[in-house]
Amino acid sequence: MSSNGAAPILVVDDDRKNLAALETVLAPLGHDVVTADSGEAALRHVLRDDFAVILMDVRMPTMDGFETVELIKRRKRNQDTAVIFLTGVEKEARQVFRGYSAGAVDYISKPVDTDVLRSKVAVLVDLHRKTYALKESEERFRTAFANAPIGIALIGPDGEWIQANEALCEMLGRSSAEVFQQPICEFTRPADRQHERAEFRRLIAEKPRFYQAEKRLEHRDGRVVRALVSVSLAVDAQARPLNFIWQLVDVTELERRADDLARSNAELEQYAHVISHDLKEPLRSIGGFVQLLERRYQGELDTEAHRFIGFTVAGVERMQALIDDLLSYSRAGSGELQRDRVDSRELVSRALASLDAAVGEAGAEVELGELPTIVADGSGLGQVFQNLLSNAIKFRTDDPPRVEVSAKHADGAWSFGVADSGIGVESAHAERIFRIFQRLHTRDEYGGTGVGLAICKRIVERHGGRIWCEPHLGGGTVFRFTIPDAEASR
Repeated sequence: MSSNGAAPILVVDDDRKNLAALETVLAPLGHDVVTADSGEAALRHVLRDDFAVILMDVRMPTMDGFETVELIKRRKRNQDTAVIFLTGVEKEARQVFRGYSAGAVDYISKPVDTDVLRSKVAVLVDLHRKTYALKESEERFRTAFANAPIGIALIGPDGEWIQANEALCEMLGRSSAEVFQQPICEFTRPADRQHERAEFRRLIAEKPRFYQAEKRLEHRDGRVVRALVSVSLAVDAQARPLNFIWQLVDVTELERRADDLARSNAELEQYAHVISHDLKEPLRSIGGFVQLLERRYQGELDTEAHRFIGFTVAGVERMQALIDDLLSYSRAGSGELQRDRVDSRELVSRALASLDAAVGEAGAEVELGELPTIVADGSGLGQVFQNLLSNAIKFRTDDPPRVEVSAKHADGAWSFGVADSGIGVESAHAERIFRIFQRLHTRDEYGGTGVGLAICKRIVERHGGRIWCEPHLGGGTVFRFTIPDAEASR
């Protein structure tokens, strides 16, 4: 089928006039008509392309229509191709029988009734489209079924296997041939079988036709595999049961991976603490000795030496700030997330108190809207507000910054906004700024390590929310983030 919906139709006749006439008859249907003047030419076309319908003349030299169609139908991919025989001689029962035996769907005498022929071709093309769509759908299902990372099985109403994918066979430690040798209930721990059979009977007898439970399977090596199983019942138009659809997730494997991940995270957190301590200690020594050198040789060093000492001290301070921020970033994604009722207005007030010197120096005006009490990690959320407020004051224009903190409730979550009148963020960088170490300006223009927004993103996403920025009307930027409303979901 072409992209515009036109179907390929093959017309075969040894008479050029007949080919031209049939092309004219089929033209109003808007399909792609291909012609062949012999059986051999028709075979060459069929080897290259697939056709929705073939109109085949019966009487042709060298190879007649019957022989041509018989050869075409030998190919598996052409077995469902619709063929209409056209004959210019009087139909005989024997010929008609041979035509249908060769695989034709119709046998028409010439001269053809143009309206009838067009109608039949249109019906066959529509059938071809639907068959093609069905095959594509079946192929997608087979691919998804076979490659699914979870165990999937189709089970008959009698409990016998219909189909099982490779993931389920691996879960049981058996090949598909071994699995199909006994009913699925035989792979369930004996203590669970009675409950399972009762659920099967309930699904068949009443609605809802779905249940979910934890199931214990017996692996080939004797160990027990704990799986979360979801079972639904497919029924036909008369609500008669067709098959059970099983989906199984290996809980044992998930728990093992979760334990491995938790252990790895704990080791990484400990590693971060050790590294930060080991790195900061020599930095303190370097900074201390350089400052001592400056004091001891005060008046003996030239201007360039003092400049070099200043560069060294500034570099040490930047390195110490970077280590502190990396440690904060590590902590933001580890440990247990505390969920308590916290007053977000109080968190903002604390953040502003810690930024009091910066607020006063910049002459910033900060306006707080109605801010709710929510369920969240107070320490983490306070850090988000502090980083956003600090940026709103830092990235300012020549005018004193104006900052607005607001909140609104929508779609089961609290959406917070920190709007500023600063230098703004270009839309091309709206996602980049939340990546660690991504800076849009040099250190001489604006200080910092480029970790603050990455920490905010990590904290917000741990809460199940998201964070983004957008232009602020009148100039500047609005940073918004959401925190799911835990109380509304209860």
